[in-house]
Amino acid sequence: MPCVRSIPRRALVRVSQWLRPALPHDAFRALYGLGKLGYLPDYRNPRTFNEKAVAWLRSTRDPKLVERADKLAVRDHVREVAPWLALPEVYAVSADAAAFPFDALPDVSVLKANHGWSQVRVLRRPFDEAAARTTGAAWLAQRHGDERWEWHFRAIPPRLYAEAYLGDAEGRPPVDYKLLVIGGRVAFVQCFIGRGVRLRRVMFDRDWRVLEVYRPRYPGGPPDVVEPALRPPRPACLDAMIAGAETLGAEVPLVRVDLYVVDGAPYFGELTFLPAEGYVPFWPESYDRTLGDAVPWPPGSPAPPTASRRGQGAPRPASRA
Repeated sequence: MPCVRSIPRRALVRVSQWLRPALPHDAFRALYGLGKLGYLPDYRNPRTFNEKAVAWLRSTRDPKLVERADKLAVRDHVREVAPWLALPEVYAVSADAAAFPFDALPDVSVLKANHGWSQVRVLRRPFDEAAARTTGAAWLAQRHGDERWEWHFRAIPPRLYAEAYLGDAEGRPPVDYKLLVIGGRVAFVQCFIGRGVRLRRVMFDRDWRVLEVYRPRYPGGPPDVVEPALRPPRPACLDAMIAGAETLGAEVPLVRVDLYVVDGAPYFGELTFLPAEGYVPFWPESYDRTLGDAVPWPPGSPAPPTASRRGQGAPRPASRA
């Protein structure tokens, strides 16, 4: 049963979402942030990781971010600067769902859109082509982000595309490896496991030591600790993954680089400049500030010593008893 102190925060998240159409932009962001993070975000004097991530995006209009966030356009950049990262084969691309060549796809593929998030559908024959076109049309009509926060999504020309499925023969998706790069250095590797069943996260430092940092089960709730038996082993290609992430993250203060590993080889997924829309919940909550201390601020300043030492990313949290 959830503890009493967590109930107001959970309710605050739901109320803020319900009131969003009627609230001024900043009022919604503050109310929602209080519920998700447990504090009122201060973007004028940012100190935590979430505050600095949002403040940076609000203060820049670097056109490179549009290309880097475009899941199709970024592939050319990856080929140029990190060619050791493999790219899933793209079978088809179209700006019109009605004209998309579904009949040319293999038995298993992944349908995606290039200009936002949560636009992914695995297609296995036989599938309902009409339903797939309807889904694709809805995705193309969506506009993610807003002009003040994730403005870079708004400028991406929407495209529907299908790429190779990287899961195994039993239909299990590959493990997601999300490498957070701060000041040009990988701070941690977050692994997503159980996608499609029960999504859970476990965090490692760059030397593959487990970090005692978790996602809470709900706002203000206890940590969702992943049992040791379920933690993925160190990838044999971890060094190549870190090198690729740091190469791709060298031009910005922070970025999350999403990778997969298939048959021992690292595959590129996408770049994310504002994880969880700037509302990444940590347990313990103090890690938000610990991680924020490692973010170069103001943007363009040198990385703090704690983030630039060889073999070390963001400061390690204290071990949990």
